Amino acid sequence: MKPGDKLVSQTGEFNLIDRIRNIFPATVHSDILVGMGDDTAVLRLDDDRVLLVTCDIQIEDRHFRQDFISAYQLGRRSIAVNISDIAAMGGKPTFALASLGLPEGMTVREYDNLFQGMRDELQQHGAALIGGNLARSENKLIVDITLLGEVSKSGYVTREGAREGDGVYVTGVVGASGSGLEVLKKFGQNYPEKYRQLVEAHLL
Repeated sequence: MKPGDKLVSQTGEFNLIDRIRNIFPATVHSDILVGMGDDTAVLRLDDDRVLLVTCDIQIEDRHFRQDFISAYQLGRRSIAVNISDIAAMGGKPTFALASLGLPEGMTVREYDNLFQGMRDELQQHGAALIGGNLARSENKLIVDITLLGEVSKSGYVTREGAREGDGVYVTGVVGASGSGLEVLKKFGQNYPEKYRQLVEAHLL
């Protein structure tokens, strides 16, 4: 099999990112402080601040199942996974763009609830939705969020900045979201109460 005939699904995320780097010429620009490959891109705003830019996509039946999650919860989740990237770089979220692929069977109530969830999660962190794009999807709901954030020029944190002896911090329980999905797959909505925190970690 020739290298170009290998399936994307067999290649791995980091290898795919490396292929993008090989396709696009190295961009030499003084305002690009961190390019692709970290949690967010980092762009110089001025002498004191940098702009953080990230995006994350949620695809029905890949990242969530509609029989397990409400539209409101999905709205919050789609924002939360992006805020996590901004936080990982030491920043504060500011503005979001939402691009949606809307299946024909989606109701206006579900549509409203989805955006209400986005609103509540953004407001909780002092950020706002400023635009996006809507398109019709064949039969799956797709939610793609681009999130901007800010941090001081000396305050952003990169993966390459880690050194032996540094502290590593996580919130919640590592693997909780994946475990919550497995609980829902096994028990549905009538899962045992002892698994509530795992399920909520997945939904929100």
